[in-house]
Amino acid sequence: MSRLFAIIPARSGSVSVPDKNILPIGGIPLLVRAYRVACSLPLDVRVVVSTDSFRYLELLSEEGYADPALRPADLSTSGALVIDAILYELARVGALDDDLIVLIEPSFVGRRSTNLRQAIELVCCKEVDSCFGVYPVPAAFHHAKQFVRDGEQVQCVGPANINRQQLPQAYVRSGEFYLSRVALVRSERSLLGGRLAMFETAQPFVNIDHAADVERAVQIPNDAQD
Repeated sequence: MSRLFAIIPARSGSVSVPDKNILPIGGIPLLVRAYRVACSLPLDVRVVVSTDSFRYLELLSEEGYADPALRPADLSTSGALVIDAILYELARVGALDDDLIVLIEPSFVGRRSTNLRQAIELVCCKEVDSCFGVYPVPAAFHHAKQFVRDGEQVQCVGPANINRQQLPQAYVRSGEFYLSRVALVRSERSLLGGRLAMFETAQPFVNIDHAADVERAVQIPNDAQD
């Protein structure tokens, strides 16, 4: 049976919200919340916390986490890609190609265990290869109405001459979770390889990137969070 590697990225150098990964929401640090979700998952789960901070590891030691390894400095800068940290951790812990990986980001505040368990079942049944959380984009912000500027040139992102009523529902990744097969992550350097399945993230939720997000997160009731 495939193992499930639950990787929790927890770099300590956040600029917009200092130490956001251990920010207490509802009296519980976000990193601890993410760790508890990871530990509750089915299958043979190996939780891997990818951090550059001994302080973060000490916080999790109270939860029973005992891996003392730190992420290398070159994978801990603001410019480092998460996928490179993921590939490093998969190699470090000896993940096999037929294993599964789920990325659980501490900055997500909301409920994700229900969708995540259903996603794991889908991937284990080999109906899909990768799953992730999303939320619907309001029609006013649909990609067909967006433009990008490249130097002096302006281009429309989506198709022209289409009525609002004809626009297909578009979705944005919510950061709830990313689940995939280790072999695909390695070969495509992506958590979104192969046959995809989306799971609409339950409201309310917040993915903390800025100080204003913290204010929204503290308003989410504890019974609406994992």
